[in-house]
Amino acid sequence: MCKRRLVESTGATHVASGDGFAAQVRDVVPEGVDLVVDLVGGQTLREAARLATDLAPVMSAADPAVTELGGATRQRDPEAMEKMTSVIQYGLVDPHVTGSYPLEQAREALAEVESGHAIGKILIRPA
Repeated sequence: MCKRRLVESTGATHVASGDGFAAQVRDVVPEGVDLVVDLVGGQTLREAARLATDLAPVMSAADPAVTELGGATRQRDPEAMEKMTSVIQYGLVDPHVTGSYPLEQAREALAEVESGHAIGKILIRPA
């Protein structure tokens, strides 16, 4: 399954990235979006943030400047991990794990992620 099909299987509408993506999103959702999750930062984040109906649910894993826009950076604390674990356990979110490696093969797992071809999440299992 390619990444686009995976995303569309969740009910999302594909919009090509690059120049003009914000206009394409507005064509699909003229009233704006409820959530923006940014993995790129920079100008892409600024354009995406303008699409949000409210800036509180604008999050960036890549650009701390998101706070200047009224959004938040990724949380790294036990409470956030506990919330995500609960959401997954209740079936509200599927992390779509497509690869699992023992700790001894961590190098191979990271190479798969860095290749850009991993469709879902890659796990590294402790020994």
